[in-house]
Amino acid sequence: MGLEAARGVVEGVEERLKLVRVEAREVWERFEGVEGWISCEEVARYIFGSVEEESSFVCGLAAHRYLGLAGGYFEWTAHGGYSCREREAVRMEREWEEREAREREARERFIEEVRGRLEGREVEFAGGSAELLERLKRYALCEMGSVDGELGEKVLKRLGYRERSEGAHRLLVDLGVFSKCTNPHVQRYVWKLGYGEGEESGVEEELRGRERREEGERVDLSEFAAFAIDDSGAREVDDAISVVRDKRGRDWVYVHVVDVSFYVEANSVIDLGARERGITVYLPERHFGMLPSAFERRLSFGDGRRRALSFGALLNEAGEVEEWEVVRSYVGAVRRVTFEEVDEVMEAARGRRLLESRWSEELWELKRVNEHVFRRLLDFATKRRALRLNSRAAMLCLPDPMVRVERVGGDGVRAYVGLQRDWLMGARGMVTEFMLLAGELAARFAGARRIPFLYESQRLASGLASELASFFVYYRDLYEEGERSLSARWCGQLEQMRGVGTKVWSSEARRHEVHGLPCYAGVTSPLRRYTDLMMHYQIQASLSRRRLPFSSQELARVLPGVREVVSRAKQLARRGTRFWVLGCLEELSRRDGNRRYRAVVSSTRTGHKSEYAVRLMDFGIEEKMFCRRSLRLGQVLSVRVEVVNPFYDVLVLKAED
Repeated sequence: MGLEAARGVVEGVEERLKLVRVEAREVWERFEGVEGWISCEEVARYIFGSVEEESSFVCGLAAHRYLGLAGGYFEWTAHGGYSCREREAVRMEREWEEREAREREARERFIEEVRGRLEGREVEFAGGSAELLERLKRYALCEMGSVDGELGEKVLKRLGYRERSEGAHRLLVDLGVFSKCTNPHVQRYVWKLGYGEGEESGVEEELRGRERREEGERVDLSEFAAFAIDDSGAREVDDAISVVRDKRGRDWVYVHVVDVSFYVEANSVIDLGARERGITVYLPERHFGMLPSAFERRLSFGDGRRRALSFGALLNEAGEVEEWEVVRSYVGAVRRVTFEEVDEVMEAARGRRLLESRWSEELWELKRVNEHVFRRLLDFATKRRALRLNSRAAMLCLPDPMVRVERVGGDGVRAYVGLQRDWLMGARGMVTEFMLLAGELAARFAGARRIPFLYESQRLASGLASELASFFVYYRDLYEEGERSLSARWCGQLEQMRGVGTKVWSSEARRHEVHGLPCYAGVTSPLRRYTDLMMHYQIQASLSRRRLPFSSQELARVLPGVREVVSRAKQLARRGTRFWVLGCLEELSRRDGNRRYRAVVSSTRTGHKSEYAVRLMDFGIEEKMFCRRSLRLGQVLSVRVEVVNPFYDVLVLKAED
């Protein structure tokens, strides 16, 4: 067939198709019951009526083309003809086509609405547009570089954005749906987090009702001064310390912990809600409570008498526990003081009065009335620390980041990044010792009464104990040797601390090697940690001579789920803090792309010859970095930020030559 003849056939087919007035569904219904296959000639006679012999070839080709465009009613067979598709298959095909048409229409409307919003017009996303907006949010929250072909090519590309997840994030920022200060890790978190307004309702009244109920005997310790020593911004004040003199003139140290188990029953609705959340999550911009906020408001230590579980110990000169008790108690008005206030009082007691000229009247009163109490507490804590060090305790305080976030104006945010204070020194170190003492006493109590309990233990890797036994290091050592190199001792301990085993809960008391204690259980934060609350249930029931809420088997059943959610929540807290640190680095790099930062090589064991772990000394975060030249542990470097993206947790550093 020549070119002209072929062109004539094509034109004839097109002309014939224009004459068709029969719907594809009608043709399918006509031939649906026919067994075997259908020839194009049969279809041509049906749709064109009579077919003349000279035009039969063109009509057959037109019928072939018609069936191919029939939208899924027919399928080609190996016999050179067509067969009708099953009725169910046709129905599904039609539904799919209708759904595609609706989605195509929704995408077009969404794209127009997005363009309108970007141009400054007031646009409200609703219906299909709202669904697409939610899909874009989920897409943006995926890992950096993730691909969604439909959203990427059919939406983002047409709007002029990258077809990957970071393009979706950029679009949402431009639309005002996300801001640069939107912490994505909260939205990526799939476990329970905090409480909604509906879940908070009625809790306050329930707490007031439980306060009026009858209860058993409690020891009244309200005549002794008690101090809640914490940071100035602490919200949940659930522990306090006091010195109690007994009838024989001996000084006992008591750690008081709010008696949450008096207000919450095990396996109640509130308890199960706390179990789902596992732990209070603290982020720089907000916190999510394990318990409803009414518990924080009504149970935290402050003015007025509070119910508590009190852990008391009589210590000898070596810091060893000679006598101890765990009691249900009443504690009087608890004086809230900050770590800094206690440190200043103790510094003044040592003869350093340089800052007293700036003291407030409250601080002068604190020193005048309670200096002797703080002296006694510090003496107890010093003895306990010496005892633990002799028991080969491992102590290391890393320079982790501390971020404070303030709201500015409407949606503005200002973040301040620094390093956490050393919890091994001064008042922080003193409080740490007493919290560990309370944990040891709780474990002793459970062992003496043989009640099911969750004992904590943590082993040191083989060969570490002797090296870690005789010293502990403070993060201020980072700066003592300036720009040259950090102490090999500090870095050696940091490197080897990576070999410390994970914390383990078990039903049998075991030595806690990291703390240097014969036994230990967490009990000092029942408002914030569910495992601590579980132990309070057990202690409360034992002291009240009631049935224990958890058997050993029930503890073993509940623990894995709690451990999983606590692990995820702690990961959220770390990533949430890191988000703000990276945000500060991004802003600093935007202002000065050549800015240099000090970093210390914190590990050379990353599994790659040219890869090292470095810690940014002024920001407290650790990141892996490739470097062609050989670096040594503890070496201080000058590094530059190559790439930083807080939303996707990306930080690329480059060492300066």
